[in-house]
Amino acid sequence: MKKEEFTYWMALAHMEKIWTRRKNEIVVACFYKNKTIADFFDASEQEWTEEYNILKNELPYFAEAKSRLANYSFQVEDLLEQGYGLIPITSKDYPKQLKANLKYNAPVLLYVKGNIQLLNQASTAIVGSRNAEQVSLDFTDTIAKLAVADKRVVVSGYAKGVDRQALDSAMKYGGNSIIVLPQGITTFSSGFKSLHREIVSGRLLVMSVFQPDAAWHVSLAMARNPIIYAMADDIYVAQSDEKGGTYSGVADGLKRHRTIYVRRPADGEKNANMKLFEMGAVLVDANGQICNDTKSERDDLADKIRRALIGKSLSAKEIAARFLNNDDRKSQAKVKAVIATLDNVKEKSGKPVKYTIEEPGLFD
Repeated sequence: MKKEEFTYWMALAHMEKIWTRRKNEIVVACFYKNKTIADFFDASEQEWTEEYNILKNELPYFAEAKSRLANYSFQVEDLLEQGYGLIPITSKDYPKQLKANLKYNAPVLLYVKGNIQLLNQASTAIVGSRNAEQVSLDFTDTIAKLAVADKRVVVSGYAKGVDRQALDSAMKYGGNSIIVLPQGITTFSSGFKSLHREIVSGRLLVMSVFQPDAAWHVSLAMARNPIIYAMADDIYVAQSDEKGGTYSGVADGLKRHRTIYVRRPADGEKNANMKLFEMGAVLVDANGQICNDTKSERDDLADKIRRALIGKSLSAKEIAARFLNNDDRKSQAKVKAVIATLDNVKEKSGKPVKYTIEEPGLFD
């Protein structure tokens, strides 16, 4: 891709008040019209409305983005001179799992520095609290060691606590890692200095989806977390608080039907790990092995739900009341998590949503 095209990708990626999904709809429209993003921005407002179905109330935002092209051009030149890479969603280097997991909500543009080959290798995300207990840090070290032995890239967010331990352990055991920043990539200067050797050796890649000069902010950290999960094939939670980035990231991942492993806490631990299990996460022991007792419990519930839905339509509330003796939100969430693992389940629209498994016909 010519470097001039990055200017247009920046304009699209950082448009204000336009959702990521809408931006990717533009990308798809250009693809089917055999047009580039540059062609799109070079079009007139009339062409935007007639050919790209841009709504009238959206036109000012697209026009504003177009007016910033000159500034973005200077930024692109500066970024490339400093050794940063830009990867649009249409690039062959764009991580396939990120696109597959987030689909139309995948970031339009990535900013990177380091070994881009790591973006499309098997990977494991290890996440958790900034103020993690030692038992959680030990768990993180164990999972990172297993990931390295399995030749998996360790993905984390570089926050103190679990994230930093995940990176340190991956490096200690001779593995590779990806850091997903909660800030613009050019604001990570101190991090680049301390990690220079790892980056130059090809063992580390740093990436961001935000404006290159964006400072750290809690909202960016929250927006970054789903990207960490979507970048990985396997997701392990060492320790979660009852609110915050880890908790919301797991909740979002479970809604997307991702399998997420959470460390089983010891008696007396004060964290939200068991709540994540109740929401649908899979409990694992200190060595990352699935806890057999909880696995058999969930398999038993799955079998009961499967039999109950054959030829019948039931809501999550009805199923929870029947098999869990409680129809509160947590119980319903647990039921929905199990249903997500079952084959051939169909949803019937309405309020509440009901689930069914149609009986096979004679020749099915």
